[in-house]
Amino acid sequence: EKKERGECGGARGGGGGGSSRQPEGQQQRFFLVDGFPRSEENWRTWNKIVGEEAEIGLTLYYECPEKVLMDRLAKRAETSGRVDDHAESIKKRLAIFSQHTMPMVGKLKEAGVDVHVVDATWTVEDIARSSRIGVKKLLLKKKRQKTNNNKAERKRWN
Repeated sequence: EKKERGECGGARGGGGGGSSRQPEGQQQRFFLVDGFPRSEENWRTWNKIVGEEAEIGLTLYYECPEKVLMDRLAKRAETSGRVDDHAESIKKRLAIFSQHTMPMVGKLKEAGVDVHVVDATWTVEDIARSSRIGVKKLLLKKKRQKTNNNKAERKRWN
């Protein structure tokens, strides 16, 4: 029903519950949260539920002009069978994105989250490659931080 009107999901988003706390001595785990946060409400809810138990280390932002998106979604509509793949709904979803989600990119940057911008006009292969580069940068950054923390810890004991 919401899809037909071109509306997005609620503040809680998808995914299971449970604690994200990591038992001491276990390897750090990473999760991909798709399309979240979509709005300030999502962001507040995330912080309320998850708080400091999980760090948002990276946002992959797929940048694409509206015309390209409209063309792609119109083509998808030919075979998707989705009730929300029509011009009016697509325009509404893009307006919601511009109004609510786009400002979150800046807010995430302000909060210290790395934002890796991917040019989504590229080929699927190039988009995937750029996405992997963004994730690898994050993993390398985390590895360096862990190494530096370990060095500092050893230094305290010497």
